[in-house]
Amino acid sequence: MKDRSMVDDFKNLQIQMRSLIFQSKQGSYNRRYPNKKAIPLIKEFIVRLQALIDNGQYNPEVLLLMSQAKEMLLEYKSALHYMLLYMDATHNNNDKKCKKKAWQLQEGVDFWNSIILTPWEFESLGHYLEKNYDSTSLDATVDWLSSNGFTDDVVNKITEYLHSKEIYTDLSLLEVLVDS
Repeated sequence: MKDRSMVDDFKNLQIQMRSLIFQSKQGSYNRRYPNKKAIPLIKEFIVRLQALIDNGQYNPEVLLLMSQAKEMLLEYKSALHYMLLYMDATHNNNDKKCKKKAWQLQEGVDFWNSIILTPWEFESLGHYLEKNYDSTSLDATVDWLSSNGFTDDVVNKITEYLHSKEIYTDLSLLEVLVDS
C-alpha cells in the first residue's frame, strides 16, 4: 500500500511540475526569470520536494523534479547539484539526455558567474530596456549598468560576454531577458 501511495504522490508531483512550467511562462530552451505569479508556487513546490528528500522517502525522480524546479528559479548551481544526484541515484551517468542537461545547467552556472549580474538585476535591466532600448548598440545597457554602480571594468566584462553570445544591441538583449 505504501508503494502505491508513493507512486500516486509522484504522479501528482509530475502533474504539478508541468503546471508550474506552464505558469512560469518558460520555454525549454530559453530560461528567463519566471512569471511573478508562479514564483511563490514554485517555492512552495520546492519546500514539498525538500521535505520528501529530507525524509528519505522518495524515488530518484524527485531529485529530477527538484532540479527542474530550481532551474525555473534560475538557481543553476542548485539545479545542477540535484541533476547530478539524480544521475548518481539512477546510474544514468552515461545517459546522453542526462549528460546534456547537466552540461546545460553547468553553462547556466558559468553564465551567471561570468556575467556578474543576479537574476533579479537582469530582470530590472529588462524592465529598463523595455522603455529605453537602442536597436543599434548596447548603449542603454551600459547606461543602466553604470547608473547602478557597476565599475567600468565590470561593464566591459559584461559587454564582452554579451558579444561572445552574439548580443550586440539592447534590443537583442531585451529579447533574451523579457517574456514575450
